[in-house]
Amino acid sequence: MVAFGISGDARIMASIMTILANDNDNAGLATEERLRAAYVQVARREATQIELRARVCEFVAHLRSQSLPPEAVLIRLKRVLADRLGAMRDLPTIFVRSALNEQIIRWCIEEYYRPQSP
Repeated sequence: MVAFGISGDARIMASIMTILANDNDNAGLATEERLRAAYVQVARREATQIELRARVCEFVAHLRSQSLPPEAVLIRLKRVLADRLGAMRDLPTIFVRSALNEQIIRWCIEEYYRPQSP
């Protein structure tokens, strides 16, 4: 089966299926909710980016512990961000949200590839 018409299709499809299968993961859902809450607090200037980065790292660590590849983690992260943006019409401009999202994605990638202590 060819999906998306790009190389690595089987791996991407497997990652997407893993994401969908893990949607019933209670610890993962709690991690996502903490990330969403921190995102809103930072966007409203009620918390610092330090707290948000900690939640991003927690989110990534949880998904990495389930052996999800980096593209699956990014897909999941972007879905969490997109879900939250729909409910945030009262928050700062799209430019500010976009910059914040870019920073979150950078943190995600950095955390995913950060060497793990034994």
